[in-house]
Amino acid sequence: MIKKHQLWLLGAVMLIALFLAVFKYSQAQTPSLPTDAADAIAVRIIPNPNHYSIVRWYEAQGFTGSPQALIVDGYEAIRDGRTVYVNAANVDTGSRLIYTNIYLISYNQDSTAPTVDILGQIVAHWKFNSNIVESTNPVPDCSISATACSLNTDCATDQYCATSSANIASSSCLLKKPKNCLVDTDCPNTLFCNSLKSKITRDIKRVGQLEELKEALFNFKNHNNYYPRLSSGTYLAGNSLSVWPSWTQSLLADAAVSQNFLDPINRLGVCLGYDVKTCWNSDLKKFVSNPSGTTLILPDGSYAFAYSTDANGSNYNLCAVMESRAANLNYHFSPNDPVSSACVTTTGIISGGTAENTAPRLIDQFLIGQANREFSGFLKVVDFENNPLTWSISGPAASWVSLKDTSDLSQKSVYASNAPGAGSYPLILTVSDGRGGTLATTTQITILADAPRIEAADAEYVLDPTVPFNYNFSFSSNNLNNPATAYSVVKTSGLPDVLGLGLSKTFLSSPGNNYKVNYTGIIPTANKFYQDANINYRINLTDKGGHTYPKTFKIRIIVDQPQLNFDCPVQTRANNNYTCPIGSLAQGSHTLTYAATGLPSGLSLTGATSTIISGQATSTPSDYSINIKATNEYGASTTKAFVLKVNNYCGDGAKQLPNTEGRGGIYNDGYEDCDITAGVAIAVSTSSSLQYGCRTGVGFLIPDPILTNTYCVFKSPLEGGGYCGDSYCQALINGQTMETCGNCPQDCGVCPCTPVCVGKCGGDDHCGGSCDATQSVCLSGETATCTATVAGGLPGYCTGFTAQGTKTCNTTCTGWSECTAVPTIVSNTSTGCSSTSKEMTGYGCCELISCVNDGCRCCGRPEGASTPSGYSLVKDLSPCANSACACTLNEQICECGTPDCNPAPTCVTTNKSCKLNQSISNNKNWIVTTNHTTAYYRCYGVVVQTCTDGTKNGNETGIDCGGSCPACTVAPTC
Repeated sequence: MIKKHQLWLLGAVMLIALFLAVFKYSQAQTPSLPTDAADAIAVRIIPNPNHYSIVRWYEAQGFTGSPQALIVDGYEAIRDGRTVYVNAANVDTGSRLIYTNIYLISYNQDSTAPTVDILGQIVAHWKFNSNIVESTNPVPDCSISATACSLNTDCATDQYCATSSANIASSSCLLKKPKNCLVDTDCPNTLFCNSLKSKITRDIKRVGQLEELKEALFNFKNHNNYYPRLSSGTYLAGNSLSVWPSWTQSLLADAAVSQNFLDPINRLGVCLGYDVKTCWNSDLKKFVSNPSGTTLILPDGSYAFAYSTDANGSNYNLCAVMESRAANLNYHFSPNDPVSSACVTTTGIISGGTAENTAPRLIDQFLIGQANREFSGFLKVVDFENNPLTWSISGPAASWVSLKDTSDLSQKSVYASNAPGAGSYPLILTVSDGRGGTLATTTQITILADAPRIEAADAEYVLDPTVPFNYNFSFSSNNLNNPATAYSVVKTSGLPDVLGLGLSKTFLSSPGNNYKVNYTGIIPTANKFYQDANINYRINLTDKGGHTYPKTFKIRIIVDQPQLNFDCPVQTRANNNYTCPIGSLAQGSHTLTYAATGLPSGLSLTGATSTIISGQATSTPSDYSINIKATNEYGASTTKAFVLKVNNYCGDGAKQLPNTEGRGGIYNDGYEDCDITAGVAIAVSTSSSLQYGCRTGVGFLIPDPILTNTYCVFKSPLEGGGYCGDSYCQALINGQTMETCGNCPQDCGVCPCTPVCVGKCGGDDHCGGSCDATQSVCLSGETATCTATVAGGLPGYCTGFTAQGTKTCNTTCTGWSECTAVPTIVSNTSTGCSSTSKEMTGYGCCELISCVNDGCRCCGRPEGASTPSGYSLVKDLSPCANSACACTLNEQICECGTPDCNPAPTCVTTNKSCKLNQSISNNKNWIVTTNHTTAYYRCYGVVVQTCTDGTKNGNETGIDCGGSCPACTVAPTC
């Protein structure tokens, strides 16, 4: 398209402009250079009329450098030293022609660093095809997918499996949220842009690869005397597609070319009943379409290369799907436009090869008609090299008939609105293949005085194992030798042969030389129909003179696909009964069978006909993707999927924080205080922070769903719960002695001041009485309260603090074990808009667990939450631990960095939405401040102050020895 003078002019203009730009840049950046020192960047445009790939073009020039592969504005390029070569399209949108040019961009030797940098900037920002005007309704988007699918689970998490669409092939993974684009690099991996520019860019790559592969096949043939035969190692002998394993393992390996010779998208269109990726049915050993000679037809919506050859490897077809040739675009390459091919309807191109060219051949014809009636015959000519054919007729018959095109490029209709009288009329047929091969033959059109009449209508039948199939056709003629054998029925296309499936056939005759053939019977279920099928037939009726009259008809088999309408529960508790009916054995007149995949352990299809999912899920709690498939007796099937969540839960015997059911506990959010016996104290010595009873006990019925916060929480002291120190004396729980004045005087009172030494190891009344000097100071196994410093297991910023603990008398009765302090843990929430929680006093340490926005405003607002007077900031979450930092504000979605959010959130680390503050004067007092946020926090332990003067007052939590005993000399433990 670009003339020589245009090339020179464009190169000169760009050279001058770039020279000035580089010169000014060099002067500004390197003042030490001489004023006459300037670098230059030159651009040349070289036509690429053969549409070679950039690699093939580079090799054809005899260059021997170290090229590096590049992509410039979507086009393939090579960089070699100081030069970048780009193979790009020049598109004439008016004439709809595509030219390929090599754009050569280089800079002079010994250039300065800025010049080298400028070349990199030019390559990075170069844009081709600025004259292409893309559609604005709709705007191009990433809606061409390279990933075939059957289910949503075949796709990435941000994609879904399309089942039907007006603009794209179904059974492909598409984005849930559409994304606009101009070139393929604007799209995620495996997705491609549907813009005109992207389609042309991909076609440039396809044409280049075809040229390289064609050359490799030519070299293979010169060495072996035949093209790759593919007699084995492929689904169909002599055929391969770029989506089949045989493409790389057999064809490309035989041709000794790169394994990357694949279509840029490389995906087949819809082929129901076949593998979604290869369109091959491994059970039927069949491709979705039958090969026609050396042509393999691909389903619509395909993007792939196709190779076909004959058994001897004497010629081949190499076809590619060209997106720019679609009917709504109709672009062509110039010059050397590849010829059309039938591998994909209207959009394919072919690059063929052959050992020798042969002339077209007449392989079939029907040229018999009836006098003074409409004449309709046909001629079929094939060219083994698939060359485009030119047809012409002459002779006596050409004066009253003409040739008309048909949907089959190898067949022409011979037509006349009215035939002449009976007789034979010579017709001379000439067909040329454009390569020197010519068919020239004379045939006869026979016009009969009385032609037979054949009536055979198209029919439809809904496949049913209980309703007989019926079809009949009729004919009449007085010129037949034996009417019962004068006809034959031939299946011309489609599977299976319905009329040959063991049906009952009857032949009837009636006065006037009228005959009728009838087929009836139940179609056996051994014959499989996975989808609707069209079966084409031709009746051939032969008269006494040996003339054969054809009549075509079609039988359409309509298949009732099974329906799946179950609605299974989507969650179940582990080791609990689960059941879901998935369907009936009978559906209409059909009998169904069911299969399930993905079931967790413990669940299976049960029942006499396997129509119910039941059992107890024993697998690890998780989400399980389950597929249910229903198949009828003819093999037609439907699959429906759902996700079953197997939960652990309140009442399963294990304490969870939280459980996956998200129910139970003090806030009914799945954070459990206890579960049956898990988390429950079994002895007084361990009850300082745990309780004796769990409201959810063994055998306790747990509702599903849990609607209140009374499950997996501790029992009250009045119901067999409580703990030592709750002011209730739990003397007997579940028949077991628990608290006494000896092990829990806080709840059960001080023991009487009576010596208890007799018969006990080291007995002591602990109230001033004395015991045998040989005895010890405590009872074996006896426990007592004490205080100790808690340091381990706390947040890193917390220091140790004093908390109440437990000590135990050793087995030799010689003294007490070391005091172990376990802090009490209290959890709570603080919520509100710019609010402060109530003071939490007397705690050794507190910490924030998480925070979420409360719906008032965005969490992490710029003004933050202020620190109350008298408190200091100890720890904060910036801006939130488990928030996406988004909320609804004035019916807008206010996200981080959105300029129109008022006020605009910036979400930087200095913004705080919730803070934990410690009192400066008393480090055991705390406050949580929040800002449009709900904060979850917990505090540890209460300081224990033990009385030493025999009385209890103020905030002391020690033991009151009572007024009747002497003053305590040691911490009382009676």
